[in-house]
Amino acid sequence: MLMACQTASDLIAVFEAEPTATATLLPAPAVSMATGTFTPTPVPTDTPTVTPSPTPTGPTLTPSLTPTYTLTFTATLTPSLTPTLTLTPSNTPTPTQTFTPTYTPTPTATPTPFPTKVPGVTDTPVPTYAPFSGTLESHFIFGRPIGADNQDFASPNYRYGETQNNLLPMHYAIDLENPTGTPILAVGDGEVIFSGPDWEDQFGPMLFFYGNLVVLKHTTAYQGQPIYTLYGHMSETLVDVGDKVSANEVIGLVGGSGAAQGGPHLHFEVRIGYNDYWSTRNPELWLRPAPGWGALAGRVVDENGQLVYGAQIIIRGENLEHSDFNGITRYVDTYHGPVNPDDDYGENFGITDLPPGEYSVGVRTDFTSRTTTVVVERGKLAWVEFRDVVPPALPAVESSGSN
Repeated sequence: MLMACQTASDLIAVFEAEPTATATLLPAPAVSMATGTFTPTPVPTDTPTVTPSPTPTGPTLTPSLTPTYTLTFTATLTPSLTPTLTLTPSNTPTPTQTFTPTYTPTPTATPTPFPTKVPGVTDTPVPTYAPFSGTLESHFIFGRPIGADNQDFASPNYRYGETQNNLLPMHYAIDLENPTGTPILAVGDGEVIFSGPDWEDQFGPMLFFYGNLVVLKHTTAYQGQPIYTLYGHMSETLVDVGDKVSANEVIGLVGGSGAAQGGPHLHFEVRIGYNDYWSTRNPELWLRPAPGWGALAGRVVDENGQLVYGAQIIIRGENLEHSDFNGITRYVDTYHGPVNPDDDYGENFGITDLPPGEYSVGVRTDFTSRTTTVVVERGKLAWVEFRDVVPPALPAVESSGSN
């Protein structure tokens, strides 16, 4: 009989002791299978250790999925959208469309460029003048309306306020004689408020007085008043109403249109406050003198301090910086209403383009003759005054006619 075996080694010992039993022991391989199963037997014992591959941890993963529901917090993106809504306050600049009220000044620019004014009103504030005191400040703010390569100075025969011994109407301008077609320049920056013939719009004492003309309103003001310059008798205008022009820009060509006499020339006016015939000032006191030269203005009054009209002023160079100019002589006549003195000076004569140096200046009427000495400086305005002058006997002054 086969005895109980403890181990595989015990079985081997039995087989070696009883060889006959080997035939009956053929099913022993099942035992050897058992030995094979012995090794698997630890497998079930090991499998519990494998079970901690915790599928149970699977449920623990599901809570980790619930944090993925923090996507609901991505709904906080909607608040991030609300800041974008704060862009609508940035649209509050649209109230800055209140610029539209700022356009209300433009109507002030449209005050009819030719404000109506009673003729002669500017003559009344001329009554009496005390001796000039204080500092004489010039306002040479404009260049020349004719270029330096042409005749850019005023004609000496018909200055502002003159009548050529009452042969012509009083002159409200200066004339610059040049051939037809000579370029005419803007004396300063400004806007064109009229350009063309004065067939329908009256700028002087009558229609078609200036012929073809241009009127500029300048960007510079004087004592809060607008400044206008007028260019008359053109053969052709080269700008349009509303154009912005710069100093020295060509605005037209010299001609002889309108009531011009004596050949082609530019009729040039400076108007202060109003763009009308009764608001002119002496242009020679607004144009810069020739380089290195100066200007002279003065006043002649009677015993009551009232301006004397029609006195002759003789200006003679005696001791000039350039001796070649010694002996040069200029003549002007004194003026008063209807033309106007300067608001600062209250003068009744003025002349520019005098070489610097010492001058003998005299006044002459039917009953008075007097002389004094004046020094003219480079780029400056000199002043001379004669008081207690007996006025000449003169006929009434006409303010219309040729010009």
